[in-house]
Amino acid sequence: MKKQDLFLWKGLVLWGFLIISFPRTARAVYPEKPVTLICVWGVGGTNDSVARTIAARMKAYFPKPVAVVNKPGGAGAIGTTEVVRATPDGYTLGSTTMTSLTIEPHRVNPPYKTPDDYTPIALVGFQAFILNVNPDVPFKTVADFAKKIIRRTRGYLNGSERSREGLR
Repeated sequence: MKKQDLFLWKGLVLWGFLIISFPRTARAVYPEKPVTLICVWGVGGTNDSVARTIAARMKAYFPKPVAVVNKPGGAGAIGTTEVVRATPDGYTLGSTTMTSLTIEPHRVNPPYKTPDDYTPIALVGFQAFILNVNPDVPFKTVADFAKKIIRRTRGYLNGSERSREGLR
């Protein structure tokens, strides 16, 4: 055997021993601890129901529990702020609506302004919005409603996205 070949074999054997002797670093399986899913709206609403459904489905894939925590207030800004300020380790997720992400940054001064301040990971669904009126209101169609608004808007329409009384 040539000296060069012997040197090559010794080197390969040495590398083999080195590879075997070094402990392998095991990657932890995510999640290693419970995950918090912050719902930015109150208990019992649509967003809460969706968040709880997602958390229940995640049980099949996650070795740790997913806890839904409701943080309502400020049209979703309070809970969304908590999600944005959380340690970026994947253990705090947020269940929010477009209102919290698009309207509130213009009304108040939350720590998030644009999608650069958070990472959307899934569009879960769409929510239908319904225009409804008290049955005693004199108009029954959207066209009647529009005519009435054009003639007399003041005091007739509450334009808030959080309107509880809607039309009077």
